[in-house]
Amino acid sequence: MVRLARGTERRKELTAITPPHRNSVQAFPAALLHLSIALVERIPVHLDELGDALYAGGGFAQHRWYLDLRNGQLIPVSEYADLPEEYNEIGQLPEVFLYINPRSSNEGFRMMENYVASLPDGEAGRALARALRLPKPFRSFKDTLFDFPEERDAWFSFQAQHQREAAIEFLEKNQVPWVEGSRTKDP
Repeated sequence: MVRLARGTERRKELTAITPPHRNSVQAFPAALLHLSIALVERIPVHLDELGDALYAGGGFAQHRWYLDLRNGQLIPVSEYADLPEEYNEIGQLPEVFLYINPRSSNEGFRMMENYVASLPDGEAGRALARALRLPKPFRSFKDTLFDFPEERDAWFSFQAQHQREAAIEFLEKNQVPWVEGSRTKDP
């Protein structure tokens, strides 16, 4: 795994490289060394897409997601679909493909609770709080939002901001040098 000094911008040096075979620099493939030097450059990452992958798997529960550290692309991996040849060894190259560990449903539930707590006293807040106590709280919450269009719009903004912050936290925790990129897929 490549470790970068905090605040590194366009520096072409690495502070440390951990080779895959017990401190043997000779065993570290030259191609990966070249790639790790390129990683010092900031990669474009679309924060909304990364936030979706962190919380909802991008809408595909059967997918695992990886961040391509060469270009900032999010790659869904499914046992039901073939990957392009360039991604065949995706799980074996953590220096190139960073696994996106999804957030737990408990964190998603807490996000809904925090949203309800942020609402002023009123019918919408009471109805949404009640929905969170029902047997299927995620479905009930979403269904209840349809009765309150203004709160529904506010929820989507609240959720997007929270997921965006989680995406930035993920990138910083994994020491990924990044810049905000544009959307890579149609809405």
